[in-house]
Amino acid sequence: MPKKLKKKTVNRVKQPKSPVGFFFYKRIIIVSVLALLFLTGLFALTQSREWYFFTTGKEQFVSYDPSQSVGFYEGKVIPVPPISVAYGVTEQKESVVLGDADVANKKIEVDLTNQRVYAFENGNKVYDFLISSGKYGRTPTGEFTIERRVPIQSMIGGNKALGTYYNLPGVRYVQYFGNTSIPWWKGFSFHSTYWHNNFGHPMSHGCINMTLADSEALWNWTGQTGVKVVIYGTTPAS
Repeated sequence: MPKKLKKKTVNRVKQPKSPVGFFFYKRIIIVSVLALLFLTGLFALTQSREWYFFTTGKEQFVSYDPSQSVGFYEGKVIPVPPISVAYGVTEQKESVVLGDADVANKKIEVDLTNQRVYAFENGNKVYDFLISSGKYGRTPTGEFTIERRVPIQSMIGGNKALGTYYNLPGVRYVQYFGNTSIPWWKGFSFHSTYWHNNFGHPMSHGCINMTLADSEALWNWTGQTGVKVVIYGTTPAS
């Protein structure tokens, strides 16, 4: 009888399990956790009374924190004036209908040479304020429009190493202006100023510094976005 042939045993090399599945699920978990954290933070922000943040790369504009009682400017600690008014609106975005009579009849002029702001209504000058324009940063010239209004916020910028760092909570009556070349989010605005009292001389990083009373009067008179702003002249050396 023929001999039975023995089956040859083939040693199969075990292939390692692909790590693709593991890393795929790991990424899913990480992305899910990050998304959850982001949504949680976003929800917390939207529940706060004041939510406002953007950055120009050199300066940050953030929500007002009522727990901050001091600010920092040019290496000095500056007390923040007490805020007695409850602010419920974070910002007013541009919502003016073209042809609005109130907007068309109002114009703000900024005279850099004489460091003054003039407000005109129906061609008549109704306000004349002493201000401080850009010293550490140039105040732009040209024609602009008020595009955002924020009743109160903090402003942070400068460089600690150069001694120009500032952190100023409780900046009030902020009215941002811009145009197609210099959008509002570049940060140029009219706003109150409590960290100096040297109005009539350049002191700002490009904004229009005003006293609390004057900035409030301009805020109330403007009333909304869309008001034209014309800035002209040359900022004096000091």
